[in-house]
Amino acid sequence: MGAIVGFLAGLLGIGGGAIIIPLLIYLGYDAKQTAITVSFMIPFSTLSAFLTYVYLIEIDWILLGVVAVAAALGGVIGNHIMIFKLSVEQTRKFIALSLYAIGIKMIWSLIS
Repeated sequence: MGAIVGFLAGLLGIGGGAIIIPLLIYLGYDAKQTAITVSFMIPFSTLSAFLTYVYLIEIDWILLGVVAVAAALGGVIGNHIMIFKLSVEQTRKFIALSLYAIGIKMIWSLIS
């Protein structure tokens, strides 16, 4: 399942989390555990994509550093909120709303 999701994510140019999280929740896994597990997998898939881009494009290293620090801080804060402040049901609703927002944005960019 991970290989198929990785292939589709690479083909579509999106993060695999948008594909695997709903699939795992549909299969009956706990929303919080799913989010935590997928969060753990993200650095590995991102590293492989990053190593590919290092050879294909010129990278602005300052921008990369600033974005990396901001992403790390955002990840720590978001993780703390999810674990200590949100219930499983709230986590499930947040994931659903996030995916709907992504879908609406993608449809909007196709239309405009």
